Amino acid sequence: MSNLKVFGIVEEDSVNAPGISLSVFLQGCWHPEGTPEMDEHGHCYGCHNPQSHPRDSGEIYTSDALYELLKKNPLQKTLVLSGGEPICQAKELVDLCKKVHEDGYPIWLYSGYTFEQLLTIPEWRDLAPYITVLVDGPFIPSLKSLRLKHRGSKNQRLLDVQKSMQKGKPIKK
Repeated sequence: MSNLKVFGIVEEDSVNAPGISLSVFLQGCWHPEGTPEMDEHGHCYGCHNPQSHPRDSGEIYTSDALYELLKKNPLQKTLVLSGGEPICQAKELVDLCKKVHEDGYPIWLYSGYTFEQLLTIPEWRDLAPYITVLVDGPFIPSLKSLRLKHRGSKNQRLLDVQKSMQKGKPIKK
């Protein structure tokens, strides 16, 4: 069991994945200095959750508590991990995602990192086997479109994580 810092939770969410999901917005967001399309603090320009950025706030949930929150509601068919930046807690997410995956729930993960960048992060390799769909890339205000499903800007991709990991390159969902 691991502890996760959570910015917020949306039960019976119908926006961030197909159907109804439990969406967990993780606390903490940072990307390395000089990451393209990020501001000087390592955050996406125009982020819709800037309050989720600080590492030192958020409410602590155990992976077991989040797992039970998903399972207790039969309407919720998917777990969505967003943020903040979920990859900042990748190691802590493995326990939750393993349980959820073993129970047959799809897991969607939103990240400001691209798939190619994630391949360079060791913790991603431990988390990836449990993720179904990755919505990758930073939000870019100039590429914003309200016509996109489950994405905020045209640069972001919906990727099949298992196929992408097998091929070593992004494979769209």
